[in-house]
Amino acid sequence: AGSLSSSGVVNAINDFTAFDERVSVAIGDTCSDNVRAVTAAFERAVVGEDATNATAAEAKALFGCAADMWDEDFFYMMADSAAMADQYGAKFALCGALDAMGDADDAAKMTAFANFTNTYWGPDFG
Repeated sequence: AGSLSSSGVVNAINDFTAFDERVSVAIGDTCSDNVRAVTAAFERAVVGEDATNATAAEAKALFGCAADMWDEDFFYMMADSAAMADQYGAKFALCGALDAMGDADDAAKMTAFANFTNTYWGPDFG
């Protein structure tokens, strides 16, 4: 038994950060800082020291995700939203949405990113 792939990986890298680094360069310092601030806000709500099942469920619900969605999958979804925005020509929409949040609190940062994701990628993205 085996399988064939027309685009199989020829050099698997376990901890591949180059793509994320390239996206960070492409979207610029300010937007990258905003993405990191949004990610940090979600991390505090979902897996942080003060996170609870309720705060995690509320954060995931912003995207229409179930409370029992694996945290890892949730954060991959968030990363995909930002990276795909750059990759598919929507970096100005992403960065504009995040620039508008200014020095907002965590709830506003999470809402701004969720609104971008839900509007741009559709409500079934998460």
